[in-house]
Amino acid sequence: EKSVLIYDKGGYNFALYSKTSEIYKQNTENEIIVSASIGAGEYAAVVTSGGQYPNAVYVYDAYGKKVYTRRYIDEKVMQAVISPDNRHLYVTLVKSEGGDIKTKVVKHEINGEEIWNVEISDSLSFDISVSEDNIMVITDEKICHLKAEDGTMASIYSYKGVLNQYDIALTNESVFLLIM
Repeated sequence: EKSVLIYDKGGYNFALYSKTSEIYKQNTENEIIVSASIGAGEYAAVVTSGGQYPNAVYVYDAYGKKVYTRRYIDEKVMQAVISPDNRHLYVTLVKSEGGDIKTKVVKHEINGEEIWNVEISDSLSFDISVSEDNIMVITDEKICHLKAEDGTMASIYSYKGVLNQYDIALTNESVFLLIM
């Protein structure tokens, strides 16, 4: 509501801006930015590839200080988002196991401790949205509603066709889809 995170997808630079000025600017050096998201309190989660590891997730505080780093070797990071209270990081990971695609949703403390993980089989994650109590994961064939506290699967909606557009409204736990 107060700021915006702008990043160079496929590049190395990102910056946080308030309504009137630049708050900070950062460079990921030799790691390419895959995606980035902003949480409450201007915390930013930045997903990179390249460098020494296939993927890494960095969390920056409101002043541009790196407060968390997690590197991944065997899994591909699809998205990373920060909880509304800036205490947790939710990451969607994809890997292939025995020829099957598996998406895993992981909840971490910002200090690095893994709290829980949930596997969503035969799905490729497109997006994740988090509120205080709920998580919505949009995949290529289903929508999963998880409880933020423990990762319990509250509901699953499967669909057929090609997902063209979607919108997530976590205030009333709704997802709107345009499927072709």
